[in-house]
Amino acid sequence: MALNDTTQKLDTQLDTACKKLEKICFDTGSTELVFNDEASGKSMGYLEYIKTFAWNVRGFSTKRSLLELTGICQKKMKDTDEKMKNHLESHTNIKNKLSAFSKKEGGNLMVRDFTDDLYNLPIPEEIFVEKFGSDMFSNLLVVVPKTKIDVFKTECLTLMEDYYALVDAQEDKRVPDLAKLRLTELKEKHHGTEEWIKLIDLVGVLEDSEEFETRAREVLRHEITNKHKAKRAKRMPVGIVPGATAYVGLEDRDGNQVYRVVVYASQGDEVIKACRRKGYTARGFKYDKDQWHKDKVEQQRLKEELENATTSLNQMASDSF
Repeated sequence: MALNDTTQKLDTQLDTACKKLEKICFDTGSTELVFNDEASGKSMGYLEYIKTFAWNVRGFSTKRSLLELTGICQKKMKDTDEKMKNHLESHTNIKNKLSAFSKKEGGNLMVRDFTDDLYNLPIPEEIFVEKFGSDMFSNLLVVVPKTKIDVFKTECLTLMEDYYALVDAQEDKRVPDLAKLRLTELKEKHHGTEEWIKLIDLVGVLEDSEEFETRAREVLRHEITNKHKAKRAKRMPVGIVPGATAYVGLEDRDGNQVYRVVVYASQGDEVIKACRRKGYTARGFKYDKDQWHKDKVEQQRLKEELENATTSLNQMASDSF
């Protein structure tokens, strides 16, 4: 009974292990499964191996009991599984490192990564703010559609004014709802605290009076509005440095062009959003050609390491199968 249970369990484990190894083999480049005979050094297809199968007496002595042999098989599968896990983990780590360097390729400038194209152009370093060690300003690379090239520089003059007008109007419209939510939050989470008592003082009426709710919302609306005004006072109205737009010499076959735009660093994300609203594709860019060269070398090294790891993984899975 014990032998029967053990062999049934072994059969299931062996089937699962073989399917896993088979998948790894084909995922890593094999077009067929080949058996490598360690004793003779010969290779053969698995159909031929099955036809010419002979018991491996050296590895599984016939002098041992069936129960002992199943135990040896289980240990061998366990050891193989551990080795495969280590190889797979190493292989995955290399792939993940390489994916960090991966760029979206294909398509026009609106959708693909053009960093390599940019560094390969004879662009003077002086057009990027990093040359001057500026922390106040940053670069944006803006892809301008062919149909908007003639109006791009003109739209840059009012781009942020139009954007902030729209954003501020939407923000002001939400103030009453924000005040209502804030009052609910104070009631539920801060009732009786110093913050709640301060609100009652500002409202000027008892909290159980009929007009407390209305007056409290008004006080909170006023506070929220003042915060908005203070935030808006800190930003530069233009966001984009006037006159700081330059074509970098990069154009795709559809006629889309890339421009470098200098923006105030604190407003870079807002400029990107404003560009998107007007139909432009923009992203931040830090010019560092030395780092780009280092990244290319590391990317090539990882590609070679991944290729070697894939070959090794395939070989181990094939041998283990």
